[in-house]
Amino acid sequence: MPAFPATGFWLDVSTAGAMLAVGLLLGAAAARVLRAVLSGRRARAEQAMRPMVLAVVSGAEVPAALISARGGPGRAAERIAFAYLARVRGEAAVFLADVLSRRGAMDRLIRWTHSPRAHRRARAAERLGLIASPEAERRLAELVTGDHSPEVRIVATRALGKMGSAAAARKLLFSLRRPAPVPEGHVASALLELGPGAVPRLRAELAGGRRQRAMAANVLGLLDELPAWEGLVENAGSGSVEVRTSAVRALGRLGLPQAIGPVTACLRAGEDPALRAAAAYALGRIGDPGSAQPLAACLDDPHYWVAHNAAMALAEIGGAGVTALSLAAAGLGSGAAHAREALARRALARGERPAAPRAPAPPHVSARVPAPAQISAPAPPAGPPAGQPGPARASAQDR
Repeated sequence: MPAFPATGFWLDVSTAGAMLAVGLLLGAAAARVLRAVLSGRRARAEQAMRPMVLAVVSGAEVPAALISARGGPGRAAERIAFAYLARVRGEAAVFLADVLSRRGAMDRLIRWTHSPRAHRRARAAERLGLIASPEAERRLAELVTGDHSPEVRIVATRALGKMGSAAAARKLLFSLRRPAPVPEGHVASALLELGPGAVPRLRAELAGGRRQRAMAANVLGLLDELPAWEGLVENAGSGSVEVRTSAVRALGRLGLPQAIGPVTACLRAGEDPALRAAAAYALGRIGDPGSAQPLAACLDDPHYWVAHNAAMALAEIGGAGVTALSLAAAGLGSGAAHAREALARRALARGERPAAPRAPAPPHVSARVPAPAQISAPAPPAGPPAGQPGPARASAQDR
């Protein structure tokens, strides 16, 4: 028979378990005390350094203690400075960036961008975008095109958009040439954050490569850059479908009547459906009544978005468009459905009650029908006796 453990063995196990539990409790308590101590030190350091950083933001002379601070106070000063850099612009941002450079923060961040850890490189890239110096801009451009981590490239793209320089716009557009570029939405957001400083480069890229032309057209439209309309018209008439569609959308955002002819030309039946749908939407944004006829011709288009956008554009145009929609809504087919939907949406947007849909007119009957006076009301037909089927075919009068 197997021997059972002695009583002393169970006593030793219980003692060891109790000691382990006590050790865990003591460790948790010690960790809480340590966190409280460190949090108190951090709060005291920030309390001491914050007035100095605020003095720099207000344009006062930089305190020597702010530059020479090391250890906890130095880290607190840099945390506060980076926090304010994310909120301020103009001279205040320049003053804070100068303080950080004099403290060696920029050189330290550039070294961190060479770290083997992707999260550390991304963190350094984010802070370099706040400092906005030529050295930081060069390093960020290298990360956008050369880093092997997609996350680091995205963070560097966003940071490069905070530089506010035309050179940064050129580097962002150049990054679209790499085989696996940063998603275009991030590049567009960075170019938009650059603002007017990116406009000269964007207008020059309207004659560049396919991706650059499409991106430049989209961003110029979002920036409401009216002087770029001639270059956008050229791109709307030639190039790839992506480039032409982006140019047409931008022309619709600008809303210039000079673009009506080139945009209407994109509605031709032989064009790509995506381009035709974008052209219909753009004509609605421009809002010229002369576009009612070509838009009405697209209501029965077999491609859903072409017909849908054409109907919504007619509703945006006003009187002529509403008249065309009302005529189409009285008919049959998909064009009538699109027209009724557009009219209902227009009524709801104006706070009105949508009109009840009218029944479509019956098709024309070619057979000869007797005059109403010659038709006698037939007697109600008697049902067939139970158990017997009805007549296989009704008479001509019953039909």
